[in-house]
Amino acid sequence: MESVPHPATEYDDEQPLIPQGKYTMTYVKHHYQKMFGRGSLMVTFKVIDFGEHFEKKLVRYYNCHKTSQRKIVTRPKSDLQREFTAVTGICRKRGGIIQISAMKDIPVLAKVATVTKDKRQTELHEFCHYSKVAYLIGKAEI
Repeated sequence: MESVPHPATEYDDEQPLIPQGKYTMTYVKHHYQKMFGRGSLMVTFKVIDFGEHFEKKLVRYYNCHKTSQRKIVTRPKSDLQREFTAVTGICRKRGGIIQISAMKDIPVLAKVATVTKDKRQTELHEFCHYSKVAYLIGKAEI
C-alpha cells in the first residue's frame, strides 16, 4: 500500500505546516480584504532561519480599517499597532495611518502556531492543519 503525502506540506505552498515555535522572519508583502464581515490585513512573512523551513511563507492576520486612499488605519491598542511599534520603533500613541512596508528588510522574531480549528471552533482534520504567525515578538537580533 502506498503512503499518502501530507497535503499541507506536499501540495499547498500557500499554507505550509511547520513546527510551532519562534522563528526569525522577514516581511514579504501585505494585502487588505474583507473577511468574516470585517476588514483584514494579511501580512506575509518568510522564515529566514537556515534549515528545513528556510523561505517558507506564513501569514499574520490583523483586524483593521482602510481609508479611501488605500492606507491602513489602526487603533492605538490594536495588535497591529503594538506589533508594528515593537518591530519598527515607530509609535503612534493615538493610532492612525501606518505604512506596513516600513517593516521591509527588518528581521522579525515571530511566534508560529498551528491552526487546528476553523472559524466555528470545529476541529479540522489533521491533513487540513496549517501554520500561521501567531504574533510578532519584536525586532530580531542577527
